[in-house]
Amino acid sequence: MDELQGIVTPLEDNLHHASHNAVEELHIQLGVLNQLNQPVIVLDTEDRVIVWNKQAEKLYNYSFEEVVGRKLDEIHKYSWIKVADHDLAHTSLVEYGTWEGQNLHVTKDGNQIYVTMSISQLKNSLGQKQGLIYLIKDISTYTRTINEIKLSNAHYQAIIEDQSEMICRFLPDFTITYANDAFCTSLGIEKNSIKSTSLLNYISSSHGKSLQDNLKLLSPEIPAAVQEEQMKLSDENLHWIEWTNRAIFNPNGILLEYQLIGREVTLQKQVEKALELSERRYRSLFNTMHEGFALLEIIYDDDHRPIDFKYIDVNPAFERIYGLTRLQVVGRTGYDVLLPEEVIYRTNVYGQVVQTGQPASFQKYVNGINKHFEVIAFRPGKNQCAVLFIDITERKQFKQAMVETEQRMSNIFNFLPDVTMVIDNQGNLMVWNKAAEDMTGIKAQDIAYKGNYEHALPFYACRRPILVDLVLTPMEEWESDYPSIQRKGDILIGENFCPAVGESGAFLRATAAPLYDTHGNIVGAIECIRDVTERKLAEKALESSEEKYRRIVETANEGILIIDDDNMIEFANRKMADMLGYAVYEMLNMSLFNLLDEEYQQIIETALRKMRRDQQAEFDIKLKTKEGNSFWGICSATTIQDASGRYTGSLAMITDITERKKLEEEMLQLDRLNLVGQIAAGIGHEIRNPMTAVRGYLQYLNNEESFDQYREMFELMIEEIDRGNSIITEFLLLARNKAVELEVSNINVIIEALYPLIKADAVSLDKNIKLELGDLEPLLLDNKEIRQLIMNLVRNGLEAMDPGGTVTIKTYNDSNDIILAVSDQGNGINNDIITKLGTPFLTTKDQGTGLGLPICYGIASRHNAGIEIQTSPKGTTFLVRFRTNSK
Repeated sequence: MDELQGIVTPLEDNLHHASHNAVEELHIQLGVLNQLNQPVIVLDTEDRVIVWNKQAEKLYNYSFEEVVGRKLDEIHKYSWIKVADHDLAHTSLVEYGTWEGQNLHVTKDGNQIYVTMSISQLKNSLGQKQGLIYLIKDISTYTRTINEIKLSNAHYQAIIEDQSEMICRFLPDFTITYANDAFCTSLGIEKNSIKSTSLLNYISSSHGKSLQDNLKLLSPEIPAAVQEEQMKLSDENLHWIEWTNRAIFNPNGILLEYQLIGREVTLQKQVEKALELSERRYRSLFNTMHEGFALLEIIYDDDHRPIDFKYIDVNPAFERIYGLTRLQVVGRTGYDVLLPEEVIYRTNVYGQVVQTGQPASFQKYVNGINKHFEVIAFRPGKNQCAVLFIDITERKQFKQAMVETEQRMSNIFNFLPDVTMVIDNQGNLMVWNKAAEDMTGIKAQDIAYKGNYEHALPFYACRRPILVDLVLTPMEEWESDYPSIQRKGDILIGENFCPAVGESGAFLRATAAPLYDTHGNIVGAIECIRDVTERKLAEKALESSEEKYRRIVETANEGILIIDDDNMIEFANRKMADMLGYAVYEMLNMSLFNLLDEEYQQIIETALRKMRRDQQAEFDIKLKTKEGNSFWGICSATTIQDASGRYTGSLAMITDITERKKLEEEMLQLDRLNLVGQIAAGIGHEIRNPMTAVRGYLQYLNNEESFDQYREMFELMIEEIDRGNSIITEFLLLARNKAVELEVSNINVIIEALYPLIKADAVSLDKNIKLELGDLEPLLLDNKEIRQLIMNLVRNGLEAMDPGGTVTIKTYNDSNDIILAVSDQGNGINNDIITKLGTPFLTTKDQGTGLGLPICYGIASRHNAGIEIQTSPKGTTFLVRFRTNSK
């Protein structure tokens, strides 16, 4: 009524004087009414039409010129949907001036339409009645749809009740919620008494147990299963029943109830058994069965392709169906009995059955008796095909009713907002709704019932399988064409770009599922499609943004780690993985503490707790590489919190300072050596002088005959003084500022000169020496010190091995450096000791002084060289790196 408020007042005075001459004066008002989106009719006080807008013209097919001045009853017929509305409308208009209700009108073309009408009195400013105004809305489509749905529901209910199959639905505790007449009749149960009782009360205990075991196997992914049971029905006979057990789940996967559909397969069982019995028993059943039966032999050409078949035997029912006697059929071929086109079709089917062993079926209509038969073919023996003819006339009639229902359902499909299509098992398009027409511009009548992937052309501009085809026939090569695809049970969901949609293509999301008949057989598939282009563009924009920041992270020169609140690694960039020798995927879900030395774990745990409080921290961190080596870094860490401020993890940026730490350790090592050398230089001479005097007197006494009895003691004392003197000599070698006499020399020449002496030491210990000398440039070297360095490293290697082991002396170039490598085949150096190597007086030998390696470090330092150690259970290598770029 609100739409009329703007036009009632201007019409009041005009309507009071309305007549045929006043019509033209109302054209302006009529133009206003024409803008309304529903039919409007205005009558004067004599019920004559004075306003009939464009929407009214369109609805009733009468033009304004045809109706103006005429009474409404003269223009169209109408009837009351509710008879009581006739009196109610009159009373309501008199008492209240308005009435709303439904009517059935007839258009100029004779079509019936359902409408809702809102009728109001028009009054002038004095309150005098000037006429009636009708607001009309066409509800024909809605009303017919509702009526058809009601009719369809009643029809489906009647179909279910008329089914010959036994149907029962029950809760997970086996309480029956529904059972059709066939179920109750077959089991001899009163239908009114079965509801809310337990299904287990009506079946045998063995059947109940097998049913329970079968139902336990059902799931949302596998919701249905088939089992066969031999049961005694109400006729007191045993029957073979094929039960289709189906579990019904809600969208969340919660079990709601079960459904059983039982189909008697006693006849098929009898046929199978008949083929296994003797000829006499087979013939008895063969001749008395109601279904037609024929036993065929397939005929092949030279290439072993089926080209015809020969009748071996037929039963009386077959004779009745075809009107031919057994003598007229047996021994003859298909071409002798049937039309050529029928023989070609059947030969292909029967040949396929014989070759694959898979049963097949098709349908046949027999004109003489006006009946439809289902033809079932199976292989009873080599090169034979048994064919069973089952009367399905009633089923075909039912199918016709289903076709009519499908037509009604297609009307409902057209109101769906998503593109919806349905194909049958042969790939022929059966449904193409209005949304599909709008998206593709292809009308349903132009594409319906077409196969060969015709339905793919509007989307891809080529013939190819899409989801509705793949759900029936999975093809991995085509499924891989979808960037996003997943299976949920028998439902297939996917997204893809369709270049033929619109001007520049569109991203579409589709869901496809198979369609089943009442027996659980797949009869086709349905696919629903929605345009998700806007969403995909937004996702791409987000991915682009994420990719930009990911590249920043991946190309950062620092290692980046993200850990969760349990200190598990959620993210590591490539730099972090490379620094520790891992692949990125190996670090994910690894505990941070797996990368820490045990003695360092408590320090880091304390630092993390402090960081949770302060939200950020910076500290040195010592990690283990994948190979077990130490890695030092400066860690700058900050906390990560969720929207509520709760701690969810930490972000850490780690800079590699391993080389700096090594340099610091080397400097500390050299400082210790220098300190020891300074002490040695300061006191070495003070100790040597008295030792020299003592040694001289001991030699003198040793030469005196009067002291012969003490000669052995004197020699031992002289030997110990010489040993102490050699220790002091080694001590003096530790001095960092010891003068060196550098001259141009080649390390290889020094090694070759030492080789005989080294070889002799090795042979005496039953060990081997191996040389691998590369082509080296000469260096500035102190030959004596380098000889001392080589001898110390080789002797350490020989002492570290068991008899039979080999020490390898190797030289080679590494970039601008020259490497001297001494490798042994011992058991390696313990991690506890390796960090302390080079410390004066540290030794693992019973008679060692602990000065050999410190002397080597001192010699290396005076030659601007460094010593590196590589150790494992298979041996140790000392690498002395001489830097040629600093010569």
